[in-house]
Amino acid sequence: MGYVEIALYGIGGLVALAIVSFFILSAFYRKPGPEEAIVRTGVGG
Repeated sequence: MGYVEIALYGIGGLVALAIVSFFILSAFYRKPGPEEAIVRTGVGG
C-alpha cells in the first residue's frame, strides 16, 4: 500500500512538473497556442 502511494505520488509529481515546465517555457519563449500543442501531441512536447 505504501509503495503504491509513493509510486503514484512520484508519477503525479513528474507529470505535474513536466506540465508546469512546459507552460513556463512556452510563456518564456512566447510559443503560440500551448494548449493546442498539448491537445495535438498528448504530452505537450
